[in-house]
Parts: sequence; C-alpha cells; structure tokens
Amino acid sequence: MKYEMAMNFLICIFLCISLFLSPEVSFAYEMKSAKGNDTGGATSGIIEITEIRKNLKTPITVDFMDVGLDYVMDFLSEATDVNIIPGSGVKLSEKKVTIKVKDMPLESLLKYIFRNQGLTYRIEKNAVWVDTLDNMDNETSETRMYFLDQGLAMFTEFSGATGGAKGGMGGGAAISKIKTIKDILEHAVAWPSDSKINLDERTGALIVTNTPSNLKIIEDILYNLDIDATQILVEARFIEVNITNLSELGVNLSLDSPWAITKQKVRGTEQGAITQIGPLTASKFSTFTGSPDEGLNLTYQGILTKPQFSAVLHALDKKTNLKTLSAPRITTLNNQTATIEIADEFVYPTRYEPTLVKEDLNGDGDFLDTVSGVKETRFVNVPQGFETRSIGILLHVTPSVGKDKETITLTLNPEVSEATANAFEYSGEVKLPKFTTRNLSTNIVVQNGDTIVLGGLIKESRTNTRTKTPFLGDLPILGALFRKDSDSTTRKNLLIFVTASIMSPEGEKLK
Repeated sequence: MKYEMAMNFLICIFLCISLFLSPEVSFAYEMKSAKGNDTGGATSGIIEITEIRKNLKTPITVDFMDVGLDYVMDFLSEATDVNIIPGSGVKLSEKKVTIKVKDMPLESLLKYIFRNQGLTYRIEKNAVWVDTLDNMDNETSETRMYFLDQGLAMFTEFSGATGGAKGGMGGGAAISKIKTIKDILEHAVAWPSDSKINLDERTGALIVTNTPSNLKIIEDILYNLDIDATQILVEARFIEVNITNLSELGVNLSLDSPWAITKQKVRGTEQGAITQIGPLTASKFSTFTGSPDEGLNLTYQGILTKPQFSAVLHALDKKTNLKTLSAPRITTLNNQTATIEIADEFVYPTRYEPTLVKEDLNGDGDFLDTVSGVKETRFVNVPQGFETRSIGILLHVTPSVGKDKETITLTLNPEVSEATANAFEYSGEVKLPKFTTRNLSTNIVVQNGDTIVLGGLIKESRTNTRTKTPFLGDLPILGALFRKDSDSTTRKNLLIFVTASIMSPEGEKLK
C-alpha cells in the first residue's frame, strides 16, 4: 500500500514538472520560428520565393461598381488565398472602387486598383503589404536571402558589390558587365548607399540588402528568371576531303530552296550574292573556294535536314581517301558559347643565342684546328625562350533558341591554324616556324535538329615524285634518260558539319 502511494506521488510530481516546463519549451520554439520569418527592422531571416508568387498569377474576373476598397480586398483575398494587409494610415472603407476585368492576373489587378487610389504595395513572403507612397518611401533597408532552383548556374562570373559606387544610376552596386543575374538586378532597381548584393558560394544563397519595395522588384525578376535553362546539344564533324571528290559527293548533297550558298569574304565588307543552286559538284566548290592563297577567306555554306545529312554521311563513308578529323559532341546553355578544339601543342623557340662549343676531335688535348683543317672550336645557335601554341581547328558555337522552341540561330566562328616549320631563315643557319591562321564568322538560322555545313580551302600541298631505273637512273648526266620527275598538287578542303538540337531538362532531344 505504501509502495503504491509512493509511486502515485512520484507520478504526480513528474506530471507537474512536465506541465511547468512545456510552455517554456513551446515558447522557445515559437521564438525561433518567429525570428526566422521576421521581415521588420534592418535584417530579416531567410526568405525564399514562395507560393504567394504563384497565387498572384491567378486569373481574376470581377465587376465592381462603387464598392468599398475594404470589401474588394477581402473578396480577392478569399478568392486567391493571398493575404492583403493595409498599413495603419490607410482607410480602405473610405475608398471606392469601380473596375471590370476578365481573366486578369491578380498582381496586375492589384496594381491598377492601388494606382487609382494613390496607394502602392510590396510583396512579402506571406502577404501583400499596402500603404501610401510616402510611407513606402521612408522604408528601412532589409536583408534577404534567396535560394534559387537553378543554383549557381545563374551567377556566371559573379562577384560581390556594395552600394555607394559611382555609376549611371548615381549611387549603386559596382557592376562592369551585364552578363549575370546580378548585373540585371543592378540595372533594374535603385541601390541606396547602404544597399549591397553578394553571393554565398558555400550555400548558393543570393544575399541582398535593399528597401522592401526594391526587394519586391528583385523577387519579381528572380521569379521569372529562375526557370529551367534551355540546353542545346552541338554535334560537330570535321572532314578533310580532296576537291576532286566533290563531284561524286554532289549527287547526294543537293541544296533545295531555301538553301543557299554564300560567297563570303572574311576580311573587308564585300559579300557575294546568295545563289540557289543544284547539286554541289567540283566546279561549284571551286567557284566559291577561289585560289589556294585565299585559304578560308572564301567559303560556302548550306543547311541539311536530318535525312539529307544522313545521305551525305553515307556518301562520305564510302570514300577511302576522306579523313574524319574529329566528331565531338558538346552541350551548352542557351546563348552561351561552346568551344570545340582539335589541336596539337606546338613548342618552338622565339630566339637563338650563339654559344661557343669546343670539341677535341683528334684527341691531342687541345682545341686547335686539326691538320686537315677541321675546326675544333665553333659557335652554334642555341634555342631560347620556348613558347607553346595550339595548332589545329578551333570552333566557337553560340546557339540562341527562338521563342517557338523550333528555330536556332547559330553564330559560328571556325578557325584553322597551321605551322610551316623552317619557313623563315635566321642568321643563315637558324629557321623559325611560320604560322598561318584562317578564320571566318557566320550567322545562320536553322530548324531544331538541322545541320549546317561550312567549307573552304584549308590547304594546298605539292609533292615531287621521282621514278627511275635502278642503277641507271643514278648515273651522272645519262641518268636523266632513265628517270622521271613529276609534281602533283593536292587541294584539300575542310568540311565542317554542325548539328544543333534543343534538349529537354531530362537530357532528351526535343522533337
């Protein structure tokens, strides 16, 4: 009995302690949550782009005739689940609203209603705050952090900046280039002297200090820009082909309207007329490639659909004297440049220094000239100042997807460089390399999945061949009767095929 009474006593004490402590624990938790959601004062907690943005896009159809603004706000709040809170100095019941709209987004409707009433608003995490213009102008700065779905992808070349810098907007964040989301924000809103914007790369958070009204504009921009980025798969194929083989290739490579071949000079402003043509034959190509000295200065270009590109590749595969240099694939973001490089590292000296070399050729222990006149002391040129240069093919591709998600504007900048070793003599003994670089630039619009073909003379090589009768062909004077020298010239063109395909966020090609 005493044992049961003791147990009951202990249980009562435990319950009392629990009841006494539970309010304190709950209070501490509520304080922590309130601190995280506080939007007043100079610093606020973490504020993400929330569901209120989506609700503000809700289409609304209303027909109000001389209705109190307080009733209008209550109606819109109930219809869209958006909290609308007026400032202490705003008397909604005294303001009348007359408006009729159909399927208008809630945010646009609020903008027109408040503008007619001489009011303004700002969007916060859980509510729309309504107040007079004067009260909004007296805002104190707040600091908010934004975590975006696209993460750091929107912050290429991002660097921190603070307010107070001189610029076109007076005091503002110091930005030099409009390339990142940060640059866009700087030009979209005003930046008071105590405002700033930074990126925490560790957490991927954008940290902004500004007035609430400016933060509203920033949140609107982030909401519209924080979407899945469009990606484009760029497939390139570099093929070296003899000019004499193009007549056979032209059977399958016919340019149908609206295809065109453009004669284009890289240097200067002259550009030939666009010509609709039939099959691409050797004569067609020679017309556009020009003389060997022009290299890639004159070029041709055309567009291939998927079936036509497959037919061309089928024809190329049957050629034994064609050389596929490379067939790389690369994925890039919309309006971002992708670079494809097929090159070798060429190491060469930039200067030579004479150096004295002594050799005891006859083994007599000195470095005097030998009896036969061979010099044991001489100067040789020693290479110095080595540099490295990439030699080969460089292709820059910048795709820009149209609004219809069906057309792609391609900016293509191919460059071909090569080194002619020992092309320049120096001091009679030393020879330095000579570099040749040929490039062009073109813009063209293609359908999703189509292929653009670029071509031009890449190089011309001359080969000397000697055939002779053994022994007799080596005889002096008479040997010329038993041997034959012949020169052959090979003109090789570089065909560049570039296929651009729009990719889905899952990495699949869009049909």
